[in-house]
Amino acid sequence: MRDDFVRLAILLILGSAVSSCGHENKQAPEFAVSTEGTAPSGFPLPMYQGAKITISSSNTASGAQNKMVNFTCTDSAENVSRYYRKQLLSGNWKIDRDINANGTMMVTGKKGNQRATVNVSVLAGKTACTIVINQEGP
Repeated sequence: MRDDFVRLAILLILGSAVSSCGHENKQAPEFAVSTEGTAPSGFPLPMYQGAKITISSSNTASGAQNKMVNFTCTDSAENVSRYYRKQLLSGNWKIDRDINANGTMMVTGKKGNQRATVNVSVLAGKTACTIVINQEGP
């Protein structure tokens, strides 16, 4: 299961870098991936109580800053999704998508030049959550 999370993080990082192709790049992209159990520096949302961070990453591409955290916990997917919906609303994020499709939940929101995507599902009997924060450059 850990290998699946590593693959997901790599795909998210590559996707962020590819999505910026064709834009003027004033500096080389920077990538950092961690399996140390900590969120990237300056991550704008709190970690869920009891969360076990399996992988996190941050990168810059074409002036954009992207951060990602993946964690598992023993609480229900519904409770995790509800918690992050509440965190987004109380942090003045504008929620523009709130989906529950066959037990996989996704909440997205925007605040200034930041976009948050929270995906929650159940994998191998554990609740898994991936949070991606994309911040456009100045």
